[in-house]
Amino acid sequence: MNMENDHLEKLKKMLENGEIDQKTYDDITERWGNASNTATETTHEKKENSERQRSGKVRISGSGNLSDIYSEELHVSGSAHINGFVDSDVISISGSAKVSGDLKCNEEFEVSGSVAIAGDIDGKAIRFSGSLTGNSLKCKTLDVSGRVKILKDILAEQIEVSGNISSEDINAKIQHLSGAVRTGNVTGEEIRISGKIEANDVVCKRFEMEIYGSKSEMKKLKAEAVEIKYGHGRFSGFFQRNVNIDEINCRRAFLQGVISKSIRGDEIIVGEGSEIEYAEGRIIKLEGGTVKEKKIVP
Repeated sequence: MNMENDHLEKLKKMLENGEIDQKTYDDITERWGNASNTATETTHEKKENSERQRSGKVRISGSGNLSDIYSEELHVSGSAHINGFVDSDVISISGSAKVSGDLKCNEEFEVSGSVAIAGDIDGKAIRFSGSLTGNSLKCKTLDVSGRVKILKDILAEQIEVSGNISSEDINAKIQHLSGAVRTGNVTGEEIRISGKIEANDVVCKRFEMEIYGSKSEMKKLKAEAVEIKYGHGRFSGFFQRNVNIDEINCRRAFLQGVISKSIRGDEIIVGEGSEIEYAEGRIIKLEGGTVKEKKIVP
């Protein structure tokens, strides 16, 4: 299938303006001019990427539309629409980008603006300010200031979020989340939340939370150490601040503003604003909270 003249002219202008190099120009024109290739790469073709030679730098300034990108670097300043997949070692986006397929970044993926990925996101170090949407997300580190919306699961080693994050499941060893969290299940080793959470099951070694804003909800919380307390800020006293947790299982717990049907652990401190229906533990202390029924076990 031959390229249409307007697409070819646009590509030539990008070459003349230095937005793409000659190697990239030749690679795209050859691939588009080959009748055996389609605009979107098939699964079989994706497996052959490791045998293909990457293009050099791909630059889009202003507004650009391209098909599948397999490059060493992708730089977008403005608006970009990728019809297909993106597979690049380094990606930087300042502005907005839409990708109709999967996105893979082998090194650094930096964004300032808005990025919408229809497929899965696979990266190493992802850092952005703005909004990111995708089907699923897998990376080593995720550093976000803004909004993350993933339809399926998030899998990472470390997550730092200041803003909003939502997904079906979040699985990360270290999670520091400031803002609003909405998900199904959360698993990790250390989870720190400053703000609000809506989740089903939360499982970790250490769970810490500072309550700000409106009510939070969890069905089950399982951790060795649990610390939930009121946050302190200018507007903290103007909101109803509670965490509703149906069931808590732990070794040690300090609870402020927690409403729970049951808690079981070794040492439990029920602090200000907490209302527990049933508490079972070796040591149960009341420091401003209430327990309707308690059982001391050896």
